[in-house]
Amino acid sequence: MNTDRIARIEARLAAIDTERTALRIELQDLREGERETTLAIPLNCNSDIAPKNHPDPTPRTATAPKQPPLPVALTPAEKITLFRTRFAGRDDLFAQRWESRDGSRAGYAPACANEWRAGICEKPRVKCHECRHRNFVPVSDEVVREHLTGARTVGRYALDAASCCRFMVADFDHDGWRDDAGALLRVCRRLDVPALAEISRSGDGAHVWFFFDAPVPAAHARRLATALIERTCREERLLSLVSHDRLIPGQDALSGAGFGSLVALPLQQEPRTRGASIFVDDAFEPVADQWSALASTPAIDADALVALTARVEEGHPGLDAILRDPATEDSPWNARAGRPPVVQVPADEMPSSVRVTLADGVYVERAALPQPAVYAIARLAAVANPHWFELTRANRSTWNAPRFVEKAEALPKHVRVPRGCIDAVTSVLEAAETSVDLADERERGCSLDFHFQGKLRPDQRATARDLLCVAMGR
Repeated sequence: MNTDRIARIEARLAAIDTERTALRIELQDLREGERETTLAIPLNCNSDIAPKNHPDPTPRTATAPKQPPLPVALTPAEKITLFRTRFAGRDDLFAQRWESRDGSRAGYAPACANEWRAGICEKPRVKCHECRHRNFVPVSDEVVREHLTGARTVGRYALDAASCCRFMVADFDHDGWRDDAGALLRVCRRLDVPALAEISRSGDGAHVWFFFDAPVPAAHARRLATALIERTCREERLLSLVSHDRLIPGQDALSGAGFGSLVALPLQQEPRTRGASIFVDDAFEPVADQWSALASTPAIDADALVALTARVEEGHPGLDAILRDPATEDSPWNARAGRPPVVQVPADEMPSSVRVTLADGVYVERAALPQPAVYAIARLAAVANPHWFELTRANRSTWNAPRFVEKAEALPKHVRVPRGCIDAVTSVLEAAETSVDLADERERGCSLDFHFQGKLRPDQRATARDLLCVAMGR
């Protein structure tokens, strides 16, 4: 259709404009020949980024990223064009942050010209997307200018009408967010996947941004992000499964009920003054020039996205392929039967034996284990969440809805999984030609003299007999 062709041409032109800006920055860098040390701040030259004081992150073992570009002066109009190109989303409306008078509550709502107008706006009884009087404010250069200068805080709806997106965000705001985001960045650098890190608005979390040079199906973008998280777990660090549930967009397609996932845009003035909502390097230090960092982060080629995802997956199906929707299975009672393991454990990297302690859980010593083995053992204690699949089938946002129920725990020296996983743990280790040095430290308790006064039916007697023969139940 002509409309699709027009949209694609417009997207390509926007990408060309961004590339032109980045090339002009690089050209000026080459001509200047030396690095400036002043911070370049959006729309003005005043340094309002607060210094960050925090401990050094986990030492990096990957190839260090390239040096950040030299600061360069862009006109306000060029900055706005660059910003709108990188953070392109739905243009017919945007979300605006609100805060209660006492500051105890805050959130985002669609910006509407009729908001709170007497006799017209019926919030909160009528939702914005259902309101017949809605008059949403479109995204414009002036809206972006107000965001960057602090007049308002804008949230961008990521999905367009075709359920495509121009960016993907991995959000880390749980305990250990700095180490988790850093591990993901190291994997991106190794695989040459362009990514840009941002300290989130709260200052206690991070966003990792991925940009595309044209709209891509949200399902494809989410698969790339999931593959990167899985790869990080295999090679770097055992990320919490919560990381799978903090991706924006949070759904593969729009459901028609609402406007889809939104994300707070970076570089808003107020949080910048406290060192938040800014782009940072892989050590989570503010980059010298925010706009150069944004312009010089390449956009991923939309036409090569599927091939890139396959390269990241590297033949590993990941949890998505292992823990599928039971409702779509021919034999849901055999949900795991016949499927490949989450990750292949390399036998040549495994120790000859591993100490496993059976107590209130199964504790596997991890010091001698390669990261793929740690990942494989931890994921034995992950099960699919039916509610997540219900949301997915309805094309509703899965934001903060756990895709997997996670019962593994990464301790400093051990991986802990529930006691019922002992046979599976043993199978994983023995399949990698590693013997299990098992220590039973379960609490024995004390005997109590009880007498059962009831009478069991024959089927109950058979069940009780079978259960009493095993320690872990069936």
